[in-house]
Amino acid sequence: ADTMAALMDTTGDNFLEQMRRMSSELQNVLWLGQDANSFREQWASAAVPNINNVVTMLKDRSVVLRQEAEAQRQVSGG
Repeated sequence: ADTMAALMDTTGDNFLEQMRRMSSELQNVLWLGQDANSFREQWASAAVPNINNVVTMLKDRSVVLRQEAEAQRQVSGG
């Protein structure tokens, strides 16, 4: 369970890092016009919040998983 919790944390961190990289690239790429503006707006208003929600869920679940693993160790004496 501890390994799975660590994987969830790492995955969340990776999602955040990739989202930041993509957001930065999206702002810096030479892409003009309504399509570019629309895409950037959709990225900022929908994709970024959804990614943040997934990251939050992964982090929250990893905490619960660690707590449950610790409780199990205490009950089983190991």
